[in-house]
Amino acid sequence: MQREATYGSSGKITTFGVSVWERSNISIRVTSIDWGVLSPGENKTVSYFIRNDSNFRTTLELSTESWNPANASDFIFLSWNLENVYFDIDQTSVAIFTLRISPDIHGIDSFSFDIIIST
Repeated sequence: MQREATYGSSGKITTFGVSVWERSNISIRVTSIDWGVLSPGENKTVSYFIRNDSNFRTTLELSTESWNPANASDFIFLSWNLENVYFDIDQTSVAIFTLRISPDIHGIDSFSFDIIIST
């Protein structure tokens, strides 16, 4: 009998030159993502709105840090749809974040990490 494992998670968002919003009308700011409970091999996608708050046209960069446990980044991968996309001043676009859990994950029953979005 195969037993399926589940993993709790969360992610704190830090931004530089941009802001993240729940709705397109820029009314509810997002500072963290609760990815919920995930299983090995699962992908989960969430959508938010990203606004360029800087005073110049720019591309955005997505990175992660402060993984807990540290080896979680070997099995958990974050991506988005805005890599190499130019943003004009005050432009808002839909950001689709995808978290992928490796089917080979082991030894991790919960995790957290920081999401960094910068210009």
